[in-house]
Amino acid sequence: MDRTETRRRWLAACAGTTVAGLAGCLEDDPSEAETDDRNTTDEGTTPSDSETDTTVAADAWPMYGVDARNTGHHPDATGPKGEVEVKWTLEADDSFVSSPVIADGVLYASSRDGYLYAVDVDSGELEWKTELWFSLSYSPVVADGTVYASGRDTLYALESNTSDVLWEREIERGEWKHATALRGRIYITDGNRAIALDRQDDTLEWDYDVLSNSSDVPAITESSVFVGTSDQLHAIDIETGNREWRFENENEAGMTISEPATDEETVYIGAQDNNLYAVDSETGEGVWRFEQSTGSIYASPSIAGDTVYCASLDSHLYAIDIQSGTEKWSASADNQIGNKPAIADGVVYVGSVDDHVYAFDAENGDELWSFETEDGIFAGPIVLDGVTYVPSSDGRIYALEEK
Repeated sequence: MDRTETRRRWLAACAGTTVAGLAGCLEDDPSEAETDDRNTTDEGTTPSDSETDTTVAADAWPMYGVDARNTGHHPDATGPKGEVEVKWTLEADDSFVSSPVIADGVLYASSRDGYLYAVDVDSGELEWKTELWFSLSYSPVVADGTVYASGRDTLYALESNTSDVLWEREIERGEWKHATALRGRIYITDGNRAIALDRQDDTLEWDYDVLSNSSDVPAITESSVFVGTSDQLHAIDIETGNREWRFENENEAGMTISEPATDEETVYIGAQDNNLYAVDSETGEGVWRFEQSTGSIYASPSIAGDTVYCASLDSHLYAIDIQSGTEKWSASADNQIGNKPAIADGVVYVGSVDDHVYAFDAENGDELWSFETEDGIFAGPIVLDGVTYVPSSDGRIYALEEK
């Protein structure tokens, strides 16, 4: 059993209370961050000043959480708002437990059968598939014609049209997780470190040793990389790899079960203590925490406008006001929701262990439609050009369009 399945099985629900102010923030002295012997920095290529955009193209969903900030919100995408039907399905020999990505009209998806698939988004026809490892659990990322995919102890850079391997990088401990691409670099965690690599030749630019389990994907702004570690949230300087600050959960509860997301000003991350935390991105000070959930906030939150959307293991999706941390609305499923919501054109899409994917009105939480697969949905859907793509444990990815 891999770590993704293990975490899902041991997480348990416990009671929450109300929104409250935060304490327990550790703000480090800058001099300490500069000399922290846990961090090692190698010489590498400085990203071009002209490549500083954290947004994505209108016709792409190129990485987990859609953009480097891991917002889960595509401002230019559209998806079905009414009842849906299947446009096509991709079938594998094992389950899909990570979100697919899309670039240049091709969907890329990792399956537990060990293959990375490339599929034409219009026809559903297979472009290619390549075997990377016996079980793949993390999303690839596509940048400039290259697909970067995690094969447990090896990170692969593949030519997107042919699947030819351009380079591969092995690690001695841990396993590669979801990769994020920004400004000529790949940012990735391996369970023990946050790492920045040159995209072209895998040169190590810096690594930051967290000494404990790290969140599966970082959230990145123009200046900082945010990663959860055990009961803490760390801010890392994007150029040097030095620590800027760290926020500590006063309840000493795990903050690695949820990947962080940021809107530049604030970082949002869920925790095992049933709380969603909002932390100032510049200072590391707590802004608020949302405590209404009665289950762990396992899934990564998503952000659109003045609202944070988070799924809870108490089987609810919560919409939370960004300024106050108070609940706007909640919607329920018939079982746990453990994946990241996708937001597009006023609709929130999320999957559940109850075998359904749901579409909720982002403004009021009304259910617009639901679709049943043949097994639980552990990874978040993605949305583009009127279609929702749903990875399921039944071994299929469903392309759903409005009837």
